[in-house]
Amino acid sequence: MFKLIYIKMKIHEWFVTAINRGAQVLDVDTLRCPFYKDFMPLDVYKSKTLVSLKLVNVGLLKPEFVVSLPCLKIMHLEDIQYSDDDGSLIVEKLVSGCPVLEDLTLCRSFDDKLPVALRVMSQTLKRFCVKSGPGIESDAPGLKCIDFRDDDRVVGKNLSFLLMVDIDTKFNLHEFLNGVSGVRRSMIISQRTIKELYRCLNMEPISKFHNLSRLEVSFSSDLLLQVLPNFLEISPNLKYLTLCLVFSTKIERENLELSNAPRCLLSTLECVEIKEMIAGEETGMARVVRYFLEDSVVLKNLILCLTDSDITKKLVTFTKRFGRCQTIFR
Repeated sequence: MFKLIYIKMKIHEWFVTAINRGAQVLDVDTLRCPFYKDFMPLDVYKSKTLVSLKLVNVGLLKPEFVVSLPCLKIMHLEDIQYSDDDGSLIVEKLVSGCPVLEDLTLCRSFDDKLPVALRVMSQTLKRFCVKSGPGIESDAPGLKCIDFRDDDRVVGKNLSFLLMVDIDTKFNLHEFLNGVSGVRRSMIISQRTIKELYRCLNMEPISKFHNLSRLEVSFSSDLLLQVLPNFLEISPNLKYLTLCLVFSTKIERENLELSNAPRCLLSTLECVEIKEMIAGEETGMARVVRYFLEDSVVLKNLILCLTDSDITKKLVTFTKRFGRCQTIFR
C-alpha cells in the first residue's frame, strides 16, 4: 500500500517507484489545494498489481496507449484536472482498461472540463457513485448499487440486478426512476429529490417498485402528506419504511387527510421508523403516527425518534390504544 497526503511537493518519482515495485493500493491526496495539481505519471495506466486507486486533487495526463489495469477493482477520482480538453475520454479509457473494476466513484472538479455526458461502460461494475458529476450514461449490467448526488441527467441501461439506489438530485427523475424500478432491496431518497418526484407523479405515472422492500425517504412538512400515500402506492411490497421528517412550516388541518390505504399497508409493511429531524408542529407528527397505526394491518414495530419531549409524552398515551403494534421511543 502507498498512501500519500502532501502539499506542493514534486514527488513524481515516488509514484513511479511505488507503481513499479508492485503497489496494490495507491491513495494520493494533495489536501485540496485548488490551484496546485501534480500530474500523475503515465505508469499509473499500466500497473499490473494495483487493486485500489484513489486520486484526490491531482492531474491525469491523456494516455496515447491502451490502458491496462488488470487487477484494479476500486477507483476513486475526485477533483481531478485533465490534460485533454475532453477529460471524459481519459475517464472512459481508464474504465475500459479495468476488466475487473467493481467500485467506481467520480467527484467532479469545477475545472475538470468534462462534457455534458460521460459514458461509463463496464461488464463488472457493481457499485457506482457520482457526486457533483456531469451527465452520466451508464451501461453496467452487473451494477448492484447506485449512489447519485448531482444535478445533471442520468441514463442507466441494463439495471436488472440492482439491489440498492441512493438518490440526492434535482434532475428529471421520470426516466431514471422507470429505469431503476426493478431495484430488489432498498432505496434512499433525499428531501430535494422528493420535491421533483412530486412534480413527476402529477405529470405522468411512474413504474411500480414491485421488488422494493426497504425505503428511506426525507420529507418536508409541506409535501409529506400529499406525497406519502402516492409513493407507498408505487411500492406495493414494502416491508421497512424510514421517514426523516422536517416540520419546517405549519401544517394546516385541512392538509392532514390521509385517507388512502396503499397495498403495502394492508399486506406487507412490518416496520416504520419516524425520525423527526427538526422539532415543529405536533399536529403533523401525531397525524402521521395515527395514519400508520390505524391503516397498517400487519405493522409490528413503530419506532419513533423525536426531538420534542412533550410530543413524546403525548404520543406514548396515544400509541397505547393500538396494542397490536409495538411502539418504541428512542
